[in-house]
Amino acid sequence: MLRPRNLSAARRLVLGFLLGRYGTAVVGGGGLASDRQIYEEAIRTHLAYPYVPDNDNDNNDGDYESISSQGGWFPDAEVTAAKVDEPYEEIAAYGNGPVVTEGRRKFWDLFAKIDDGKTNSRIYKTGPDGRPRLEKFKYIILPIWWSDMNVNDPVLRMDPAICAAIIDRNIEYYRRMSFDSIELSYQVLPQTRFPISGAEPKFGDTQEAATAIVDATGYAYDGIILNYHLARAGPFDGHGGWGNVNGPFMWQSYKFTYYVTRHEIGHNFGHPHHESMRGYRECEKECALYDEFDMMSGKHGIVQEVSDYHVASKWFFGWVPDSSVLMLQPEGPTASCPRCQRSVSRLRLKTFDRYDLPPGPGDVLGVHIPAFGATVKNKEQVHSYWLQYRSGNDAKLGLSIHATWFKLTGKTFGASYHQFNYDARGDTVSYFDQFVVPGECYTVLPAVVFMEIDPHAAEQILPRVCVHSLDEGSHLTISVSFLDPGAAASHDPGAVEEIVCRRDGAAHEGVASAAAGQLYRFVGTGDAGRGHGGELGVTVCPDSARADSRASVYFYDRYPHNVVDLGEPPGFGAFNGTSVGAPECCAPGSDLVVAGARVVMVRQNEDYVPVELNEIQVFDADGINVAPAATCYCGFSAQESGPPSCLNDGAIGNHPGTCSASTYWYAFCILERATDVRRVTVYPLNDPDNEKWFDRLKDLQIELYADVTGITGPKRDDAYWDYPDMTFNGLLDTVSTGRTRNHASTR
Repeated sequence: MLRPRNLSAARRLVLGFLLGRYGTAVVGGGGLASDRQIYEEAIRTHLAYPYVPDNDNDNNDGDYESISSQGGWFPDAEVTAAKVDEPYEEIAAYGNGPVVTEGRRKFWDLFAKIDDGKTNSRIYKTGPDGRPRLEKFKYIILPIWWSDMNVNDPVLRMDPAICAAIIDRNIEYYRRMSFDSIELSYQVLPQTRFPISGAEPKFGDTQEAATAIVDATGYAYDGIILNYHLARAGPFDGHGGWGNVNGPFMWQSYKFTYYVTRHEIGHNFGHPHHESMRGYRECEKECALYDEFDMMSGKHGIVQEVSDYHVASKWFFGWVPDSSVLMLQPEGPTASCPRCQRSVSRLRLKTFDRYDLPPGPGDVLGVHIPAFGATVKNKEQVHSYWLQYRSGNDAKLGLSIHATWFKLTGKTFGASYHQFNYDARGDTVSYFDQFVVPGECYTVLPAVVFMEIDPHAAEQILPRVCVHSLDEGSHLTISVSFLDPGAAASHDPGAVEEIVCRRDGAAHEGVASAAAGQLYRFVGTGDAGRGHGGELGVTVCPDSARADSRASVYFYDRYPHNVVDLGEPPGFGAFNGTSVGAPECCAPGSDLVVAGARVVMVRQNEDYVPVELNEIQVFDADGINVAPAATCYCGFSAQESGPPSCLNDGAIGNHPGTCSASTYWYAFCILERATDVRRVTVYPLNDPDNEKWFDRLKDLQIELYADVTGITGPKRDDAYWDYPDMTFNGLLDTVSTGRTRNHASTR
């Protein structure tokens, strides 16, 4: 059933109604239940106009980074997109085309002076393409004792070699990231008694005092790093770092760490944290919902060995030349942009983050699609879409799309750069499925952050990108054209049930059942026609008693023309959604039809003994090992463990040459589909030099379940969580294993 409810245990989402427009929900996958008693797992949705965060303080962005304190997420469920063989041929221009707005004209006025703020001739030189290129930056590192510390205590004496080693590593990284364009340098001053105590030091006071000390030395510099022992209170009472955004100052706790320092330099170079589009919508202030694939975004991005700035930043700094950026706009070449194109077919989009593949003649490393210019809070900004292929880390799966803007504030580097990533499958929390992969087309709908500034201009730009092929690590082949916004907006959606969400809290009982593909329009009421302050509870269950049946609901800001009319997968363009299985809905005592096992668990029965595993194999009735297609998880990972993906990577061999996973108490794999499991084979971590690992197989339990619920967020190989709401449903079989020399097997 589908009906608004107020359930205290429901999951909270944010649904923004843009300037009186409507949000849309689409029901997918099997329809909804109407006549069974169910457990009502609801979506609790806040119907409020999206919040506009002021997350760029160009003096200090207030970003504290402590790598050890950041957590991770795991995936909701698998999403399978419809594939197309020749997607570009399906794109057709129609209607009268977009309107050139005042915001579009302002973009070109501002874009023409985007380099004007690069006035510091110490750090900017003229590059090969005639634009200013960021080539030098020197830090002075100031190690200190707080004024109330004992300078004779050897424990408090800082080792300058530690600082130097970390900065040296960053120098090399930035050299490679910039394709040999920038030379970072540094000088470490002797440790100094600071004029401020460690009771509760503040940002402004410490920056002012440190600057005075450094200036008194007479040394030339471009930025300062204040290296401190932990204070007793205030912003410096924890390990990590802080950095000015587009500013010359950084605070770093002792001892330096490489990834945090690399990240904080990024703040100085004009980058705030790179949130995801979902993070922007759901959090009134910044929260742990990031892009996750560059050094400025979340733990996964920060700690990646290759985690370069976005290609737009590299272009801004002159590290990628104008000739390697393709500019597209619906009107094609104009006086403001004579090199702009109206569309492109089968473009070879080269990766931008491989040092050994620098930009060369004819290479395109980024596609730039201008949106509009605006003055926001007295700051001039240019807003655009950028398409890129990042291959140095897990983003190598496909095309990345970002809504970006430069704030032309001048100051240290001339501007600050901001971005939100587009998540292709916006109905999931996972950031691993945000990419457009070969065989898929994706319509770039107006970003919420753009709609809040200039909705008319934002609605005129509707790029549609199709990915034809991928040479992993090298390049993508893509085609891009523009849809007519007028034709898309005027398209007849057919049968749509309208649900008015009122400020007075009146409930709307909705419907008892719905067929797959049914559209519902939620119309907000309130100030200026915006949805305001309401909560929408949607109870969703599949209408089948099969244990593997699911029902899905997708939420959009507007009529999903791209999904309904252009055949894109339901998650494309959605900003949220949920998928619910029959085991989550059945009442106690109900019967479910089980077609086979979805979950295989290996559990340790001995107390305080980890499960040390090399590989899990699961064989179906045809003797086929279905484990490689599964998704495996560990609970409470032990230190120095390999990732959960070691459990089903097909590699069987000795430690440490072969990947193995160490997990406290249990590990499990979710199979691709319900399976008639006939045999499970478990290979232990096999260290020829240490027989103790075999002893940990003395008392294992192998359990088969129909399903598991309560796993939320994306699965990440570098983070392991237990899930407070995780439930294994429908125990089908359980077998204890005995110890063997090579493997444990059960039938």
